[in-house]
Amino acid sequence: MIKQIFIVCALFLTICISACGGGSDAAKTTAIYDAPASSVPVPADGQMGGAVQGSAFAAKFSNYSVSTFAGKAGATGSTPGGLSTARFNQPVGIATDGTYLYVADTANNRIRKINITTQEVVNLAGSGLAGYADSTGDTGETATFNAPSAITVSGDYLYVADTGNNMIRRVHKVTGKTNRYAGSSSGEAGAVDSRTAPGDVRFYEPTGITTDGVDLYVADSGNHTIRRIVIASAPASTAGAVTTLAGYPRTPGNADGGLAADRSSSTARFNQPARLTTDGTFLYVTDYLNRTIRRIAITTGAVVTIAGVSGSLSFENVADGSGDKARFYHPNGITTDGTYLYLTDSFNNSIRMIANPTGPSSSVQVTTIIPAITGGIGGSNDGSGARAQFYTPIGITTDGSALFVTDSHNHTIRKIESR
Repeated sequence: MIKQIFIVCALFLTICISACGGGSDAAKTTAIYDAPASSVPVPADGQMGGAVQGSAFAAKFSNYSVSTFAGKAGATGSTPGGLSTARFNQPVGIATDGTYLYVADTANNRIRKINITTQEVVNLAGSGLAGYADSTGDTGETATFNAPSAITVSGDYLYVADTGNNMIRRVHKVTGKTNRYAGSSSGEAGAVDSRTAPGDVRFYEPTGITTDGVDLYVADSGNHTIRRIVIASAPASTAGAVTTLAGYPRTPGNADGGLAADRSSSTARFNQPARLTTDGTFLYVTDYLNRTIRRIAITTGAVVTIAGVSGSLSFENVADGSGDKARFYHPNGITTDGTYLYLTDSFNNSIRMIANPTGPSSSVQVTTIIPAITGGIGGSNDGSGARAQFYTPIGITTDGSALFVTDSHNHTIRKIESR
């Protein structure tokens, strides 16, 4: 378990995950497959899956600017405050509702909240200790997390992939009050789906989460699967139905496909899917160890590879181009503005853009926007052009006018916008 968290979360070299819960997952590998839900249109407010959509990010990528939005490069901590005083410790997941950014500050075991306008950072949930405890009152700072690594927004709540606890948590985005939403309270890992009892559900190191406003979709990395959680009809304190949409538990591989005719299994295979986003019709998944981008039709569960080729070995093989001409090193975070996909190629320390993601693979175009491909050298420089540098960027989201990135090994939140 520890090794997989290190790999999928882009080698958190200083995170101590030895405190992770988890326990045995023997005899917990039975999955129940079911038909996926219908797709839904982008909400009127343009917010879906923790990103603002419907207004394509306007940056001209020969004329962009990168700045440090919150935190200080090289300085770790959990101090709240403004741009010059706030500190993070290997932040990973990030989402927005257009007014605030919400950050899974992984090594701090906290959920942070940032006002985009004032740039004020507060500790919303988490005591800073690694473990599992839910909030008992109207504050979330009594809750404990264990290496939370992904976050999404739906209505009044945040949903968090609490990776080290093998569960999904729900956090009120104003009070921070936290509860277990799906998964075992003991942190037991497994691959069990359930239509009724949330305590019977099992995940194995979930690292990605998004929503179309009706369902949650989870990249269950240790199981090599994509899971679905119904949230629209779920009771306030319990999880909804959990099913496996794509992939097969504990069976890594690289195969496109879909649900079988009898809905009993999926023929698609993944290799530690890391994170995912949605436009309401498709899910887009960074298939971390396959080094590819996968697309899943929500209504059918059909999986296709739209960019990259499984087996790209290092940053030396990274290349832009169409479909299978493109190469990635370790694609990780991903978001969409409704038109383009934006993703972090973590170990190449770069930000990539994908045009025409809904088309056939041959028409999908991958471009490196920051920096120009220079061998994956990391750094913390702000600025434009080749000057801008990242150091293991992971999470990425958009508020409709800029991109925000968790620059994990710089311990900062970075902002990309048009000049």
